[in-house]
Amino acid sequence: MVAESTTQTTQRILAMVEADRQKIHDFGRGATTAHRVHDLATRSVVIGAGFAARELGLTAPPAYAAISRLEQAGILREATGRRREKLYIYDEYLTILNEGTEPIR
Repeated sequence: MVAESTTQTTQRILAMVEADRQKIHDFGRGATTAHRVHDLATRSVVIGAGFAARELGLTAPPAYAAISRLEQAGILREATGRRREKLYIYDEYLTILNEGTEPIR
């Protein structure tokens, strides 16, 4: 039962990640950096532009631009509401991971 559920969750995540990669492919000129930031988001789920820049060896402007494109595409969601040092969540990924962990009411 658990193994089957884990397999289904993994398959859903893989399908979602692939669908998001296809969206990113259509970004044009900024697609390469957006793909790198997306790949980082698949490993970290929560990222910030400074973290992405450091991890990927980028300067801040391309990291911010890639995150902005991913946010506009509905892949990342800003979670802090702050003006600076914003954090972004790979929302659908986190939703899939959290399924079945809601408290019983």
